[in-house]
Amino acid sequence: MKEIEIVELAIEELEALRLVDVERLHQEEAANQMGISRRAFWKDLQNARTKVAFALSTGKGIEILDTTTTTTTNTNINPENTEDD
Repeated sequence: MKEIEIVELAIEELEALRLVDVERLHQEEAANQMGISRRAFWKDLQNARTKVAFALSTGKGIEILDTTTTTTTNTNINPENTEDD
């Protein structure tokens, strides 16, 4: 079975796309709703449109990345190497 290539879309890009193309808000209103500048909003919207058009026209999947949460992983912890003094 062939594995589908993925185009990654940030959650902010998806929200910008949704507000303008689904909710039909003007860009200034949408930027205010997202709490970002119009310039940042425009960038997110253009990135979203480019990525979605590319994915659709080339048969790639779209993965939504939740960039609003951060997790940290401590790779230095090894339970087998703990010492009790």
